Amino acid sequence: MSLFTENFLKRIHYHGTKDISFLDVPHLMEGVAYHIPFEKLDIIQGKTPFIDKEFLYQKIILNHRGGLCYELNPLYYYVLEDLGFSVHMVQATINSSKNTLQHTHIATVLEHQGNRYLVDVGFGANQALQPVPFTGEIISTVSGDYRVRQLSDKNNFVYEKFHGNMLAISYTFRLEPVHEREVNRAKELVTTRPESPFNKGLLMTKTTEHGHKTLTDSTFTVIENQQKIKKEMDESTLYHIGQQEFNIDIRL
Repeated sequence: MSLFTENFLKRIHYHGTKDISFLDVPHLMEGVAYHIPFEKLDIIQGKTPFIDKEFLYQKIILNHRGGLCYELNPLYYYVLEDLGFSVHMVQATINSSKNTLQHTHIATVLEHQGNRYLVDVGFGANQALQPVPFTGEIISTVSGDYRVRQLSDKNNFVYEKFHGNMLAISYTFRLEPVHEREVNRAKELVTTRPESPFNKGLLMTKTTEHGHKTLTDSTFTVIENQQKIKKEMDESTLYHIGQQEFNIDIRL
């Protein structure tokens, strides 16, 4: 196990066996969700450096920051690869009227004992917290119910989540492996294009064992056991919540 992975395990407060198997993968995913925020502070501050393994190590593991999908999922991909899993990154298109950009989401496909699984630790409050098989089986976790489904075009797959009583497509993806070039292309689209929803205003989200909490420029929202509490924020309170709830100095 590399120093990269050893320090990653400390970062996510993992206390399980160091002989990590496929059965431990959900525990690692939960650790990421509970301890590494989905956040875009760098974009708001105009900091968009080239993303590679060393950058992610410095920013997220050593400096205790969070990141967006093109940071969190590559970070986890490098860890899984280091642990000996058969993995590759893929790019996806978010299914949202608020985000019309193509191929801006990054996720990971893991192969284990002849089966494929979607692994995503960079989708905010809508991540499954465990590998989702390509069999169409619905996976239930504390964050919701999910599945991966193959479309009639056999090269395309969808990641879906139940909203109410309906399964809705979160994003569409293909199986072709992508690398740092595509990761940085996604970053450029997200950070520079006017139609991107991620380059406008503060956003920090962290999953909890019973819901999630989200901080924006003006509000702090906590959803716990399906109960929602939303508070208005002034500037001083905003800084305090960023430090207290997310361990991040927003004034960096």
